[in-house]
Amino acid sequence: MILKVRKVSAASRPVTGWLLLVLFMLCCGKCPAVRPPAVYAEIPAEELLGGGRFSFFDEPLTLRFTLVPDPYAHEFTGVVLRAQSSGVREDRIILDWRRGGGQSLLLTSGDKVQRLDIEGDIFSHGPVEFIVGINFKRSLTTIQVADTTFTTGVLGFNINDGYKFFLLPGAPADSRGRAVIEASGFSASTPRLTAGKTQTWHWLVAVIVVDLLFFWGVHIARSRRRRRLAREHYAAMSAANSAAATPAEVELPHRGAIYLLGGFHVYDRAGEDITRKFSPLVRELLALLILYSSGKGISSEKMRELLWYDKDEAAARNNRAVNLGKLRALLDTVGDYEISNQTGYWRITFHSLFVDYLQWRAAVGRGENVNTVIALVGGGGLLPEEDHPWLDDFKSDFADKTIDLLLGQASASQDQTATARMADAVFTLDPVNEQALYLRCRAYMAAGKHNAAKGLYDRFAKQYESLYGEPYSGSIRELTEH
Repeated sequence: MILKVRKVSAASRPVTGWLLLVLFMLCCGKCPAVRPPAVYAEIPAEELLGGGRFSFFDEPLTLRFTLVPDPYAHEFTGVVLRAQSSGVREDRIILDWRRGGGQSLLLTSGDKVQRLDIEGDIFSHGPVEFIVGINFKRSLTTIQVADTTFTTGVLGFNINDGYKFFLLPGAPADSRGRAVIEASGFSASTPRLTAGKTQTWHWLVAVIVVDLLFFWGVHIARSRRRRRLAREHYAAMSAANSAAATPAEVELPHRGAIYLLGGFHVYDRAGEDITRKFSPLVRELLALLILYSSGKGISSEKMRELLWYDKDEAAARNNRAVNLGKLRALLDTVGDYEISNQTGYWRITFHSLFVDYLQWRAAVGRGENVNTVIALVGGGGLLPEEDHPWLDDFKSDFADKTIDLLLGQASASQDQTATARMADAVFTLDPVNEQALYLRCRAYMAAGKHNAAKGLYDRFAKQYESLYGEPYSGSIRELTEH
């Protein structure tokens, strides 16, 4: 899991979580965590695989499972086994497999990454058994895949932490929704198991979660405030004549839909808003794939430069595999799609999903369906809440093409109601567009609404001076007499 942290001043940092931590340490600092007594028992799979509690081990643990590839699958990159510790650390074993050979394992633990190459095709004779042996006292892990065995100290297993395990978390599926690789026959054995919870670590995790939630709440509040301020001007301009400005009915779907215009929103097949399930990084990854797929796609090197510039090649590859797995798991609930890398460029194509940006490109490319364009841009520009530098060119292209189309159609239109709708749509992208001001005032004057035209002009002039620091030079008379 990669967390992007924004630096803030000391005065603005939330202190709620840290006050709880200090109070807890004062109360419990002299009381060390007490591990539950050891018991002898077999280990049920459900207790280790994503169970509700951490399991502690004094003796070595051996995990066995079999990976079964889909007979039509040609490649797989994803997490095979993930271990979550009570010390808030994650260890991963990632398989990168290509049919015919060229596979490897990537081991990650915090900032540590190790690549282990495997010769031949491990699935050449069908399913293959993985055996993972963990020595907690020596912090050593032995991994046996088919006839190849590795011993490593990169994974951070130790005797002081408890662990939960996850098998094939977020495993990718093909375009038909079938799992590329499935796991079966999981078993675990150890001479001795100590299982239970540690109250100290649970309190510590709770404190960290509180603090992270506070940070996230502040971020959401600030993002909403920025979006609200950006739309105030448009709301004020359109309120005076909302009836005349209502666009022709164009119904946008809310089932199996991805929206980038006016803000990032995703709706699954059932119509549920699942936007909150997308982490900031997975959200950016999806936007990146959609926007670059309008061309030839994006190379792995370019993706690393934009998303994981601070990682080396191995770590970036690991992060790409993990986050593509997360993205696939979410998109599987939305509709049919395909993420491919057949020509050295990553692309995403959609078969039964509505993507507003792609609908906008089609409408603008044909120079028609103006009502559709108005409906699509009614909420605002392209990903207005995102400020990634790589987005700037896409945002400019979107705004320029939309404004050119709408102003061209509005200037030629004899329907003043349609002109008003197109001018208002331009204002959502450029609140100080002078041609849109002229067209909107012309529509008001044609309807005999002189006071509405004067009110629009006053709001425009105030916004213009606020943005440019100087009074607007045009006069209301010049606009009405033009």
